[in-house]
Amino acid sequence: MNSHKNARLAPKGREILVRRLERGEHPNDVASAMGISVRSVYKWCKRYRDHGLAGLQDRSSRPARSPARTCADIEAQVVQLRRERRIMDRIAQETGISRATVGRILARHGLNRWRDLEPAEPVVRYERDAAGELIHIDIKKLGKFTRTGHRITDDRTVSSRGAGWEFVHVCIDDHSRLGFSQVLASERKEDAVAFLKAAVVWYQKMGIKAERVMTPSRDIAAQCTAGQRTMGAAIAPKLSTEPARPSACATSTPNPTPPRPTERLSASSNLRCENGPTPTPIKPQSNEKPNCRFGCIITIGTDHIPG
Repeated sequence: MNSHKNARLAPKGREILVRRLERGEHPNDVASAMGISVRSVYKWCKRYRDHGLAGLQDRSSRPARSPARTCADIEAQVVQLRRERRIMDRIAQETGISRATVGRILARHGLNRWRDLEPAEPVVRYERDAAGELIHIDIKKLGKFTRTGHRITDDRTVSSRGAGWEFVHVCIDDHSRLGFSQVLASERKEDAVAFLKAAVVWYQKMGIKAERVMTPSRDIAAQCTAGQRTMGAAIAPKLSTEPARPSACATSTPNPTPPRPTERLSASSNLRCENGPTPTPIKPQSNEKPNCRFGCIITIGTDHIPG
């Protein structure tokens, strides 16, 4: 119900008004007690006599007759032209009515926006066949702050630079969409593997046995496949990539960046970034299967998780 902001009576209040009249109270006393005019009291009393409780509900303010409304033939012509991808100005010229009238007709039929002409196809929900068959793991990096930000103070000169970072480790089951997350101090292999262990244990408590893990994290994959061996020696022989099914969570499409010639880095590029990894030299594109940094998803078995 879209009542006026200063409305004194709602349908329930109108019913109370009628009941007070039925008890024999005078209309003037009822009007004074309800804070309305005597004319309103008689109006609602008449509607109740004519239609009962249904008459106390809100009515549409639309008039019973609209003699100046555009005829049905022209309205159908406007809709047809719109479905032929005509703009409102062109439709107004061809039908001889104003652009504002065309806009009202199209809005009434839900065709005033181009995207409404061809509704989007329903999203096909992607999922694995059974819970635990594949779980997805990823990490979200969030910046800390030690003082109120500029969105509140509107002062961009004060910031929380140097406050550090927090890392939200998230795991989602590919079938049930059951999620598990933890906020850890880093995204390094120690925290990443600890989160993976905690996620597997948590899913077991929920009655789900995690069979495989899909993750873009090289640290998790290397640790789980090679135990305490170094990352560099473990990635190549132990990790395997499998094509991912179409999903919003994962992709196995290589980076579409076109080949670029080898460039010589300047001396400044050899410096390590303050809050990030060392810049990687630009290398020519090859036909080799790219690693996970360029879009491949590494899939590992949970049986290799070190104890």
